[in-house]
Amino acid sequence: MTAITPKEKDGKIIAYKFRVCVGRDENGRQVSRATTRQVPENLSYGTAGKSRPACGGGLGEASPRGV
Repeated sequence: MTAITPKEKDGKIIAYKFRVCVGRDENGRQVSRATTRQVPENLSYGTAGKSRPACGGGLGEASPRGV
């Protein structure tokens, strides 16, 4: 599951943080990856929703168990 959190400055969204759980390690603890994507200044709110990366921008590619 991906958690997408907007980062705000002066009431405007300047970036989005994507956090993805990619599985569990050998001790049963969750393994997660995170990245932050900047929002281009000329991007409207409607266009931003259409242009977000699929599946958190490939964050799950580095899964330790190949999940």
